Amino acid sequence: MVADTHVYTQETCSKHYSCTSHVELSNGLNVEYARHGEANAPEKVLLIMGLHFEKESWLPIIATLLDDPTTYDPSRYELVSFDNRGVGGSDKPWELYSTSQMAQDALLLLDELKWPKAHIVGISMGGMISQELALLAPERVQSLTLMVTAPGFLRGPLPRLHQVAGYLHAGKNLLLPTRKSITNLLMFTLYPNDYLNQ
Repeated sequence: MVADTHVYTQETCSKHYSCTSHVELSNGLNVEYARHGEANAPEKVLLIMGLHFEKESWLPIIATLLDDPTTYDPSRYELVSFDNRGVGGSDKPWELYSTSQMAQDALLLLDELKWPKAHIVGISMGGMISQELALLAPERVQSLTLMVTAPGFLRGPLPRLHQVAGYLHAGKNLLLPTRKSITNLLMFTLYPNDYLNQ
């Protein structure tokens, strides 16, 4: 197992994200992405990140898989992580974005990668995008893994007051992020106060 002290270092990030690529999708959007593993691997995995987080946020998973030979076979899987529109090295058009639009971006990225099918993994808003992608092109989705997500903002229960406060506090953490502030925000957002106070 890879230690968390190894995962969260500049050296580890540079190792896995030193070689990024850019592609102009057929809709005109320029997207930055990183490939992990071997290009000729038969299994393809597309990692879709959540709101305001860059592709490098997949580092704990990427480093755990790629740096621990007991958990990952690079000859079997190729992974791609990318920046959604409005984030990181991808274009930031001045317009409202939708998860449907971002699912279309992900589908066009699959086209550019020449992947007829892929395992789709989405977290948070990336999970919402992944669900839209599965509806848009089910024949392109080999499997669907959804983490910490929902079908959309207009369905299901409304967030509790402490969660809304956490979302508002996120603005400050996005401007001046530290590992501790991001962890605290995620804990506060994902778990109820009763659980955190135990």
